[in-house]
Amino acid sequence: MHNLDLNIEPFCVSKLKFLPLLVHWFESGTFCRNHLKSKESLRTFCSRKLSIVYKFVRSMPMLVADANWNRMLGVVREQKDIIHEKKRKLDLELQKLCEDAQRLRKDEMSLLKRVRH
Repeated sequence: MHNLDLNIEPFCVSKLKFLPLLVHWFESGTFCRNHLKSKESLRTFCSRKLSIVYKFVRSMPMLVADANWNRMLGVVREQKDIIHEKKRKLDLELQKLCEDAQRLRKDEMSLLKRVRH
C-alpha cells in the first residue's frame, strides 16, 4: 500500500457497517503479506490500523455513542430478565412453602381435635 493514510470518507456512507470489513481487510492475508514485503515496522502497521478505527469513530460520534448505549441497554435488559426469572422462581417457591405451611396448620388442628376427643 503506497498511501500511509487511508481516506475513510468513501466508507462512511455505509456508516459503521463497513468498519468490521475494513478491520478484517487489515488483518487479511493479502494486506499482511504486502506489509511484510514493505519496510514498515509492525508498530507502524498496528498504529495505522488503530488510526483507521479512530477515524471512523471520530467521524461518527453519535453513531458510536448510540451503538454503545444500545449495547449497554441490551446488557441491562438481559440482567433484568435474569432477575425477573429468579424472582418468579422464588415467588413460586414461596407460594409452595405457604401452601405447605397452611396444610401443616390444618393437619395440626385436626390432630389437636383428635387428641382432645
